[in-house]
Amino acid sequence: MTLQTPLPTPVDPGLDRRAAASTRRAGHGRRPELIWYVFLVPALLAFTAFVVAPAAVGIFYSFTDYVGYGQWEFLGLSNYAALFTDPRILDSYGLRSASRSSPWCSRRSWRWRWRSR
Repeated sequence: MTLQTPLPTPVDPGLDRRAAASTRRAGHGRRPELIWYVFLVPALLAFTAFVVAPAAVGIFYSFTDYVGYGQWEFLGLSNYAALFTDPRILDSYGLRSASRSSPWCSRRSWRWRWRSR
């Protein structure tokens, strides 16, 4: 008993190759099913409620003098200007020369710590 494979049928020469290829694509021209929206909408709502909205409120409050309770006043960019001019803030980040004179941040102690390992 021999098994014969059928010969491939030739493509009609009158058909455009793109049209022939598009008929083979799965899902071409179909609308998304409803199940996509059932999963997508709650995820987007949760992301908006727990990530986007608190971030937007935090950005808004960064332009005010609000401390968490009571009244607030809009200050504009003065909070951000204080980041680069207030000595207490600069000291807390170690950006002033007075804080760099500590033994932990000096260049000599940095070399010594690496050699002692």
